[in-house]
Amino acid sequence: MYNNAKIYNCNNKCTVISQNSNAGGIIGQKYLNGTEFFIINCCNSGYVFGSSSSGGIVGSQTHAPQNYIINSYNIGKIEGGVTAGIIAYTDTINNIINCYNAGEVVSTNYITAGLIGRVWTKEYIVNKNSCYLDDSDSEVALFQWNFPLKYIGNKATKEYMQSEQFVNELNKFIEDYEPLEGQEDIKLLKWKYTPDGFPSFEK
Repeated sequence: MYNNAKIYNCNNKCTVISQNSNAGGIIGQKYLNGTEFFIINCCNSGYVFGSSSSGGIVGSQTHAPQNYIINSYNIGKIEGGVTAGIIAYTDTINNIINCYNAGEVVSTNYITAGLIGRVWTKEYIVNKNSCYLDDSDSEVALFQWNFPLKYIGNKATKEYMQSEQFVNELNKFIEDYEPLEGQEDIKLLKWKYTPDGFPSFEK
């Protein structure tokens, strides 16, 4: 995927496997030359494997001035080299907004992360109301390669992420959210509560 990327209301339930490169539930590899990138209202529940980088939403994302993933989630198992629940590899400013990862994250290499895996930049990370499942495979929310280790997002238990309270907090953020410039026509989908299940989008 190249310039002017805007993806919204996309749902993947299929298995995604890349034996020789990057894989993602929504995008495997994205190269943007100087344009911003948006993923809104997207989710993945399928198994994703990428031998290089593997992410629940994005496998690899490079060369964008800013990257926005808004109101999205992953509950699928993510496995590969560098793995993360939302973005496995990135070299730009990242904005993770009202997202969560509750999928199992397993690395065949050495980097796993709840939200963002390997980051090759000194730029900041913006996190708003995003969290990841507090389990043994997702302890670190961000691994910053060659720079000091940072943490973003909030660890959360399975019980909390399957609660009505969590759904209410996700929806409260939507009520207060002001759309970014150029995104006024895209409405954030509301979340619904399912007993013993993780939040999903209302139809």
